[in-house]
Amino acid sequence: MSPETVIILSSVQVGPLFDARRKNLLTVTVSPDLGLSMIEVAIQPEGIRFPNGESLSWAHLEKINAATTCFLVRDGEIEKVQRFL
Repeated sequence: MSPETVIILSSVQVGPLFDARRKNLLTVTVSPDLGLSMIEVAIQPEGIRFPNGESLSWAHLEKINAATTCFLVRDGEIEKVQRFL
């Protein structure tokens, strides 16, 4: 995963993160791009850390998990992805 890789997550991708946290795992493999590829992320007390150094808090992950949309991850924040045709 390169530093300029875009990370897009939905509840499908963050569900396994919560499972890993409950199991006290240190890492888990997830897709940072809605199923196109898989990477290993670190599970930490404050949230998760991607291989490129990007991190996300459990509070942000809970918001993604409760939503029916996708979110862009950038600089430790999330932004709802919307597209209008």
